[in-house]
Amino acid sequence: MSESTQIKGSNRTNTFKRDNLFQTSMKVLLYYQFTDISNPVELTEEMRVFCTKHNLKGRILISKDGINGTVGGEDSDCEAYKVWMHNQPAFKDCWFKEHSVTENLFPRLQIRHRKELVTLRVPVHPKDGGATHIDPEDLNKLVKEHGEDVVFFDARNEIESRIGRFKNAICPNIETFRDVPKAIDDNKQNLKGKKIVMYCTGGIRCETASVLMKEAIPDAEVFQVNGGIYNYCQQPNNDLWEGTCYVFDDRSQVGWNKQGEVVEAQDLDDDMIISTCEYCGCKTSRLVNDERYLERVARVCCEECDTKQDISRMRTKAERQEIFQQQKKNA
Repeated sequence: MSESTQIKGSNRTNTFKRDNLFQTSMKVLLYYQFTDISNPVELTEEMRVFCTKHNLKGRILISKDGINGTVGGEDSDCEAYKVWMHNQPAFKDCWFKEHSVTENLFPRLQIRHRKELVTLRVPVHPKDGGATHIDPEDLNKLVKEHGEDVVFFDARNEIESRIGRFKNAICPNIETFRDVPKAIDDNKQNLKGKKIVMYCTGGIRCETASVLMKEAIPDAEVFQVNGGIYNYCQQPNNDLWEGTCYVFDDRSQVGWNKQGEVVEAQDLDDDMIISTCEYCGCKTSRLVNDERYLERVARVCCEECDTKQDISRMRTKAERQEIFQQQKKNA
């Protein structure tokens, strides 16, 4: 749901904490749907009222082409939201991917009307003919039967693929989703004659990116992982995935065990971590925002290097502007 990836939340270092006393059962919902919405501005306000009433927090984007959201709250409020959504004719078939958490992971509620659900700035829509959706079980069969003829293509930002990806995937150097058309063009020769499986966190980025892939390689057999990484990894037999998955809440990332159960960042086993510190090369999945630039940039960085180089210490925009001006002088 982001442009260039930034770490959400105030701590910015995956230090998601539990309070085991008096816990309330809570959920996170991840969902999207492409559908014609005749009154997106009005729907935006109606949804804001409903979510505020039910103390739901998260980020929801609405356009004339549909909805893309991730929200969290108490179980009863999340269930009420799902019922409310399914009672809307446009969203009666909306698929909610969900899992339980121990506290609300979003600092606030943001609901915005956008021209595009995912900012590509290319006139493309899933109705133009995207990929064939493939379920986790069928994906495992496809790879088992066709081996190296199957190629995974990551449609997410590069920092996301660095901490987790499908094994042997092509992971282009994508900084924002607008880089996807060039990434597809740059990899055409590696993809021709292959069965291409595109993937992203929940599926929405692949809905449009796969249209571009089919246009670039007209004869290709193109699939997208149904429900994205989230759905694949929540199933048993998720052996094609390695590492963790970037998520758009205060945790920054999660992993899954072989039973499909979510593993929080602080509980990751060492063999679930595939990323290394950008500065010293030690094994770490620790994500921080680099505050030393005008625009914050996500980094994979161990705690020792973070402290030594003063990377993630929170700075105001004025402080970052001052650093930027000094960097310009020194250039």
